[in-house]
Amino acid sequence: MKNKLMRKNRFTGKIFLISLLMIMLFALNVSAICNFQSIQFYGACPYDGDIYVYDSQNNLIVKQLYGENTGCYEGNYLMQIPGGPEEECILNPNEKISFKINAQEIATYVWNMDSQRVALDLVNGGVISSAGKVGFLNSNMMIILIILIALIVIVKLARKKHMAR
Repeated sequence: MKNKLMRKNRFTGKIFLISLLMIMLFALNVSAICNFQSIQFYGACPYDGDIYVYDSQNNLIVKQLYGENTGCYEGNYLMQIPGGPEEECILNPNEKISFKINAQEIATYVWNMDSQRVALDLVNGGVISSAGKVGFLNSNMMIILIILIALIVIVKLARKKHMAR
């Protein structure tokens, strides 16, 4: 009986160790990539045309060509702009972005991740309102949580299978 219990503990320990190594390897890979988060900008715009958004180094981040419900259309616009808190991201916190319509700068905004929706009036170039973050978990934390739940299920299934022997 004691020998069987020791084999069971070794088997469970091996599964746990392998799972822990997999999590550590995955966590290293996850932290090396940009955790993309986007902000939805919307509001009034002065005239119909293509909207371009540039970062502080004048690199094009997003473009939306004029058309029905895209670009500046009938005095309004709606667009998603990606960014994130890590160095590897296209946009980083406190970086200035500029909005241009038909190559003319209309407004600027200092990038931050305090909100997921920003009402930016391109007519007067100012922020009208911001809506706060929706969730408390970023995607990295969500992935780690899913992995931990999967590991718990794997260990429970392994124990159940080992007990059946």
